[in-house]
Amino acid sequence: MARVDARVSDLERGTLPPVCTKTGVPTDGYTKIRFSSAPAWTWILLLFGILPFLIAQYFATVRIDAIVPMSEVAQRRVTVFNRLFIGLVILSLVVIVVGFALDTQTAVLVGLAMLLAAVVAMLLALPFVLPSGQVVGEWVHLSAVHERFTAELDRFYGRSAIPMATGWNNSPTVKRWVLFVGGLLLLGLILAVCFGGGDTLT
Repeated sequence: MARVDARVSDLERGTLPPVCTKTGVPTDGYTKIRFSSAPAWTWILLLFGILPFLIAQYFATVRIDAIVPMSEVAQRRVTVFNRLFIGLVILSLVVIVVGFALDTQTAVLVGLAMLLAAVVAMLLALPFVLPSGQVVGEWVHLSAVHERFTAELDRFYGRSAIPMATGWNNSPTVKRWVLFVGGLLLLGLILAVCFGGGDTLT
């Protein structure tokens, strides 16, 4: 998977070259994706709790609705991906509800673990289904795109677009791994609370 830069205006108008961002084949299909980028300093607020972090992320995040070229095959992958994720979430919630209804701690724990696993799997699998994007001024740094789309977009602009910030805090992959590790820690906390509090819910 490659990286390339695109103008915000071209993404919002859907005027990028008609080459699928994921498969690299010519296409006349397009998909709307919301790209967002939050300042690096918001991650420091995790030290003060999840609520201040979420509030800062919400208000400080820059968002754009991009129209990106995607082939029928790539769009079908997105549909299957969404259905699988929603199905796993619904199944997890059902297990949790049944666990509470039957006063069974094990079922609740299994449901929570399934829910967390679904979220983590979604974060790790997302780059294989959709392109990622970091908004920097009038440009968007696209990643997880096909090499042929990258080459076509470079020809579209006549050269490679302006270089973007490359610090660890601007990497979507790093952020996904941060969330992954945080999810594992949360799962460990859930296990400790559940197994340390007896065999039944109170």
